[in-house]
Amino acid sequence: MMTAMALRAATGVRVVLIAFVVSSALGIICGLLLARSPFWDEVLAPLVLALNSLPRVALAPLIILWFGIGVTAKVVTAFTLVFFILLVNTLGGAKNVDNDILTIAKLMGASKRDILWKVTFPSALPWIFAGLNLGLTYSLLGVIVAEILASNQGLGYVIQSSAATFNTAGVFAGLITLSIVASIFSAIMRKLEARLLRWKPSLTSA
Repeated sequence: MMTAMALRAATGVRVVLIAFVVSSALGIICGLLLARSPFWDEVLAPLVLALNSLPRVALAPLIILWFGIGVTAKVVTAFTLVFFILLVNTLGGAKNVDNDILTIAKLMGASKRDILWKVTFPSALPWIFAGLNLGLTYSLLGVIVAEILASNQGLGYVIQSSAATFNTAGVFAGLITLSIVASIFSAIMRKLEARLLRWKPSLTSA
């Protein structure tokens, strides 16, 4: 049983990573582009707010109806959860760049592109990583929800089918495996954040 659970977990992890990478990349890029254009930021802000307030998990059945029960539906479900988290966090971080740093960069002749990628993006990284940590959890949640609603493989399917047959051991095995996968993801993300943000001063005293 443990071998079968591990295989199902591996299948789910692959889908989670696909959804996480695609939605995070698009969310970060869109956030940076909106930060670069205050006009489009103001125009699209109400739309982003409206879409972000939708109960995306509740839309999962509709997504499954449109995209079937395969990998695409799982990725789309997770995408709807993660994309807006990264968009909002990236935009928030980009808007909170120190004005003195921006002024110095402009005085030194930095172009808009240089300011975006060499000043704004690095300054927004703490916000982005906060979004990535949260987005990884929601990516896993989105995939599991899609598997519970309609799938024939993955941890969500194991939990749903075990619950339907009153198999308590199967439910707990799925939940424990899910917790382990989430913990591994979180540990990897913390190590990556610590490595990429070594330049950031520590808030704790030595």
